[in-house]
Amino acid sequence: MLKVELLDPSQVDKAASLFHRDGFVALKNALTPKQFAFAKAGAKREIARQMAELPREKGNRGLARYSFNQRKIHLPEWSQLIDLPTTLPILDKIWGSSDYVCIGAGGDYSGPGAKIQPMHTDVLEFFNDPLGQATTRDVPAPLSR
Repeated sequence: MLKVELLDPSQVDKAASLFHRDGFVALKNALTPKQFAFAKAGAKREIARQMAELPREKGNRGLARYSFNQRKIHLPEWSQLIDLPTTLPILDKIWGSSDYVCIGAGGDYSGPGAKIQPMHTDVLEFFNDPLGQATTRDVPAPLSR
C-alpha cells in the first residue's frame, strides 16, 4: 500500500519539497468542514448522475472506473477549490511565483469492483531516449501557465 504523509497546509516548504520529489502532495484540513461537506455533496450528486448514465460495466475508464473529466469547473463545488487560502501559499512555493492559472478541475473515482490502478502520470512521454535513462518524471512539470 502506498504510504502518504499528510501535511498541514502550514507546512509550505515541506509540501513543496514533497511535490518536487513525488509529483503530488497530500494535505489535511485544507477545507473547512462546511467546504468539505459542500464538495462531498456535489461529488455524490455528479457520481450518481454519471453512474446512472454509464453502468459500472461501461465506466469511461474501465470496469467501475470513472472520470469527471475537466468540465466541472463551472460547478460551485469544484470552483471553490481553486483559490483556497490554505493551498495558494503551497502553489506559490511550488511554482516559485503567483503567476499561474488553473486549467482544469475534474478528478477520477472508482466504484465497487474496480481494480486498483497504480500511481502514474497522465502526461504522455515526450523524451526520445532509446537507452531508457530519462523520462518526463525526471524534469519539472511541463506546464506552469
